[in-house]
Order: sequence, then C-alpha cells, then structure tokens
Amino acid sequence: MCGIIGAMLFEGIEDKVMLNMRTEAVIYLMTELLYMTHTRGKDATGIAALFADSNYCGLKMGIPSSEFIVRFGEKETDYDGFIKIIRKKDDLRVFLGHCRKTSVGLAEDNANNHPIKIGSIIGVHNGTLDNHDVVFEKLKCERDGDVDSEAIMRLLYFYTKGGKEPFTPAM
Repeated sequence: MCGIIGAMLFEGIEDKVMLNMRTEAVIYLMTELLYMTHTRGKDATGIAALFADSNYCGLKMGIPSSEFIVRFGEKETDYDGFIKIIRKKDDLRVFLGHCRKTSVGLAEDNANNHPIKIGSIIGVHNGTLDNHDVVFEKLKCERDGDVDSEAIMRLLYFYTKGGKEPFTPAM
C-alpha cells in the first residue's frame, strides 16, 4: 500500500523570522517523512504545496522517495528546486506527499502518480478502487491517466461543482 504524509499550517504568525522557521521545520519534517515512508511505496513519489493565495505547485516522478529527495538543482523539476519555490513564499498552508506502490496504472506515466490534480481539487489516495471504470463511465469524463485514484478526484470535482462548493456528507 502507498504512504501518505501531510502537514497543515495555520495562520496567526506575523513575524517573518518565525514564519521562515516554521517553513524550514515543515520542509525538514516532510523530507524526513518522505524518506521514512518509502517502504510503503517505491514506485513513485509526489509532493504538493498549497498556499494561502490558492496557488499550488507540485512535483512527482516515477522513482522512490529516497532518490526523489536527493535531486538537487536549480530546476523546478528537482526536489531542491521545488523547495526553493516554497522558501520564496511566506503563505504555505499545506504540504502533501505520497509514496506510491503501483496497483493500477504504470508509474512511468506521471499522470498516474500522486498527488492528482483535477481543476482545483488536489489529492492522494491509498488503496485500490475496483469500480473506477464505472465511475468514469457514469461521470462521462475523460481520464488523464489509468490510475484508479483519479476517479476519487473526479468525483470530488463533480460533486463540488469544480471545487466551488464545499464537500458535504449529503453529497
């Protein structure tokens, strides 16, 4: 089964030094958790950062987290480059990570790796959906990849009207 990690950061810190310290602490924690979670899924690794202004950045690759977190470089396609983006902003709210063990959809096709973004919906999933083909058929929507987890994000997108309405138990 896959490994899922995450951190939520709340408002309330005004001091720039404290904000930077909090961001560094979350980066350290998430990097360590990605490494420690690699035994849950070595086929692919992905991360997402969500900011208070609703902006998002993500990175995912069909490699184990132990290789993912040591990709250094100036590019946004490297872990180090991704971290530099987070450090430039002071409004990080969510840091999400996923170590994938493949069940449906090849890890070599990055559309199958997590986090999965459908419109304004970003998510990860652990497990296998046996009815994913039925979900896509009933929603009459296209697929980005072959992974079964995409069906969950498509359902959330559909029932929240593209992320414009809150998800409720009645849905």
